[in-house]
Amino acid sequence: MLSLNIQISGNASETLKNLKARLQLPGLKKQIGQSLAEHWRKYLRTKDAREPNRLGGKRTHYYRKAADTISYSNRGNTIQLTATHPGLALRYYGGTIRPKRAKLLTIPIHPKAHGERAEKFDLTLIKSGKGRGATLLLAKTGSPEKPTPPQIYYILSPKATHHPDPTIAPDSTDLHKTVKDTLQTYLNQK
Repeated sequence: MLSLNIQISGNASETLKNLKARLQLPGLKKQIGQSLAEHWRKYLRTKDAREPNRLGGKRTHYYRKAADTISYSNRGNTIQLTATHPGLALRYYGGTIRPKRAKLLTIPIHPKAHGERAEKFDLTLIKSGKGRGATLLLAKTGSPEKPTPPQIYYILSPKATHHPDPTIAPDSTDLHKTVKDTLQTYLNQK
């Protein structure tokens, strides 16, 4: 909930009528929507700059790309923020992914595999253990002149479960402050 303290002097009823009219202007909702969307974009860009890939390797800038998909819309008395980047809702709410076009997911575990499709590498399929053992994709490394042992690039799995991560979005205190600051700026301009 957002609360405002208003001090009124002079003709109170006229001041309140003017304030009510100013608060119902479409321009106010537009400014609040723009401010909230920009706040979330900055939040994700900062997250992208501060948090490198967990595996290391080449940066994919997932959060920076997600920031570029944030928009807002005004519907009635509601301002709706939307992020259309694939996987962002999964990260926020959590859930389980299952493959659609194959039997197994390729889950990268090597820095060179991060952000890359398995087809890019010369891989060898290995099943370890009996029954429910892990299925691995090994990449050949080195050169014919200096061969080195293969390294595990991917694990194959029938599903991957992600836990919810509420740090994908700013917390409600930050959003309320953004609305309050925008409202104050808007009222001071009028």
